[in-house]
Amino acid sequence: MKQDLNQTSLWQLIFKFAIIYSLAFISFQLLLFIISIEQEKFKWLVFFINIAITFSILFISLKNIRNELLEGFMSYGKSISIGSKILLIASPLMAFWTYIYSAFIDSETVKASIELSKKQIIEKGGSEEQISASLEMMNLFTTPTFLVIFSFIGVFFSGFICLLLVSIFIQKPNTEDEYNKLGN
Repeated sequence: MKQDLNQTSLWQLIFKFAIIYSLAFISFQLLLFIISIEQEKFKWLVFFINIAITFSILFISLKNIRNELLEGFMSYGKSISIGSKILLIASPLMAFWTYIYSAFIDSETVKASIELSKKQIIEKGGSEEQISASLEMMNLFTTPTFLVIFSFIGVFFSGFICLLLVSIFIQKPNTEDEYNKLGN
């Protein structure tokens, strides 16, 4: 019975932290939109802030789960397992947000990005055929479907890389269990 309660509590915390992670990401994107920051000009800063949000949320969530449900102990593998579940729940939420954002809130950003690419190709002396082929490819990859797919993959894999690092600091193996295993 305690095992079932513990599993239920674990999944509740996983969902809670996945939603918190998604809301933090969405809030940051909305803040950038509201204060009209051109993300293209500050893409490295935006990237680092997104990574900082990911590190922070993963660290806080895994530490919370370790201390509340796992009696203060968590192996590296358990940390990766729980963190991956958080990312697998948060990634589709953020991908859906990306669709909403790019299709309805700030659809001009995608158009401006395409125009900027066209301008860069022209400046490099690209032919009409190169421009046409590049624009065709960009139009394909900036459709809402591709944006959702790339967003899901990007959020999950960048989050997973952060998770690998966070888990190093979160792990706290139970040495008594390890000692007991050696004795048997």
